[in-house]
Amino acid sequence: MSHLPPSHSNRYHGLTVIDESDFPQACACSRSYANLEQFLTGTTPVEGDTDLSDTSHFREKSIGVWRNCQCGSTMLVVCKDRRDSSENGQSYRRRFGKAMTMLKAAGFSADEARAKLLALDSKS
Repeated sequence: MSHLPPSHSNRYHGLTVIDESDFPQACACSRSYANLEQFLTGTTPVEGDTDLSDTSHFREKSIGVWRNCQCGSTMLVVCKDRRDSSENGQSYRRRFGKAMTMLKAAGFSADEARAKLLALDSKS
């Protein structure tokens, strides 16, 4: 099963592809990525706040991982949803979202704000 080891960035930790046939992932430029880890390390995040998005895969909640190949083409891999959908999980995401908004308003980039909040969370 294509998944990331714990040593990978917290942002991607725990992602597991839904459909193993997504790999190898091939770009139109002929570059090929054998697994999720190669896909993430060999590509760059798309512009904007995040390269992760909520999506659905045959009615199953999932996470779309959008990345740019070295040639500039945007590629997508669909992974299993790893979110806690309980009331506690939803409450956590609301608080996290409010804190992100406050930090961005204070001048932090989205990546800086996310890193600060995740660092705080890992200490608790």
